[in-house]
Amino acid sequence: MRVGTTLLSIGAAVMVAVAQPEGPLDSLLATWPAREALAQLGDPKVVSWIPLDTTLSRARMKSLGADLPLFQDDAVADAILLFGGPRRNHTELLLGIAAPWMSLMEAELREADLPTDLKFVPLALSAMNLSATSVHGEAGPWMLTWPVAVRYGLQVTDTIDQRHDMVLSTTAAVKYMQDLTARFGKEEALLALLCGPANLMRAKARSHGARGIAALYPYVDGAESERVPAFMALRYLAHYAEVLGIRPVEVGPVPTDTVRTRGPVRAEAFARVMGIDARTLAELNPVLVGATLPAHTVVRVPSGGAPRYALLVDSIARASTTVASGDTAMASGPLTLGYTVEPGDNLGAIAEEYGVSVAELKEWNELEGDGIRAGTVLRIRVSAPDVEALEREKPKPAPKTVPKKKVPPTRSRIYVVKKGDTLSGIAKRYPGVRVKDIMRHNHVGENIRAGQKLEIPKP
Repeated sequence: MRVGTTLLSIGAAVMVAVAQPEGPLDSLLATWPAREALAQLGDPKVVSWIPLDTTLSRARMKSLGADLPLFQDDAVADAILLFGGPRRNHTELLLGIAAPWMSLMEAELREADLPTDLKFVPLALSAMNLSATSVHGEAGPWMLTWPVAVRYGLQVTDTIDQRHDMVLSTTAAVKYMQDLTARFGKEEALLALLCGPANLMRAKARSHGARGIAALYPYVDGAESERVPAFMALRYLAHYAEVLGIRPVEVGPVPTDTVRTRGPVRAEAFARVMGIDARTLAELNPVLVGATLPAHTVVRVPSGGAPRYALLVDSIARASTTVASGDTAMASGPLTLGYTVEPGDNLGAIAEEYGVSVAELKEWNELEGDGIRAGTVLRIRVSAPDVEALEREKPKPAPKTVPKKKVPPTRSRIYVVKKGDTLSGIAKRYPGVRVKDIMRHNHVGENIRAGQKLEIPKP
């Protein structure tokens, strides 16, 4: 058994200075979903470990390489020792985060007649970090370049980048892999996918006619060459996780709400008025890459954010149009709420509920008399602390029992997930609908939670 130096030196540097990301795995640890998982489960440091037997791993790999090349050289052995040793806890987190998406990737690859083990490519390229980018212009879990993304139908603009969407980018990546395989053959296509076609061509020229990924990848430029041993190692560790005592962390779905913007708003103003950390907002919505959130766009916010958004939607719009020099005042200044008048309401009761005067309500809404009609939306100005107090005091509406109605199978349906539900069980309720159809339509992995709403697509 040989303990190499290439990737272990990186691992040693990471253990000394974890705060400085050294690669995809470290960038994943900095994301909000990973931070949330580690906050709940803890992040026990691996202080001692028994080095894995790389002689045994070399023999095992021979049985896994029938459909897709798999080999072990010194660098691959280093990667196995690193990810199965000092970085074992983070490898378990990575495998847990990837697990909900595995069936979707397998289905896409199988339909395209490609090896299903290509599902491990995003683990090596981006560590399943949806927000991942590189200095070479790559982005998303599959690290697609702009030309490749556009060629295969993804939208990439100054506000929207669908390379960061797991479902859409997987579909594009699979089509890309089909074309690479047709062009280069199965083995060299894998190197082209991991390191880029241009890198493959340069490696072939530098190697003076070498063939196969094992012989070519050492001639690949810079850091991209390290993607190959990372892929080989993670693929091996994932297949033999149970035997090696590697236990993928069970990462549940991140509890979030969704809201829809009315008009275009500045992302900074949205986050500030909503009281959401800007970094968290960006990580929950990796597809939204610009300074402005487009009109009528669905935005994910931390759980409980939807009721707050309903109260603050007007304030967000006002803050979004405020000049930059006045932004700091908006955080502590008055916020404008929208209140929909209900039957039986009167100005006096509304004013008392929100701690304002009837005169102020009339002034803000340009009312001449005391009469108001049900359905009218009143503008009410309150301070930020008062908004938080109102949210705490507002009673939760009692759940309504609505009789189930049969919906024609030709129309989309909404299914509210119940405790114990699985995607396969839900799919069986709707003839002609497959699990991957639900995943694609709702942009979700296999992990679902009670209370979550899923739109069931047409069969």
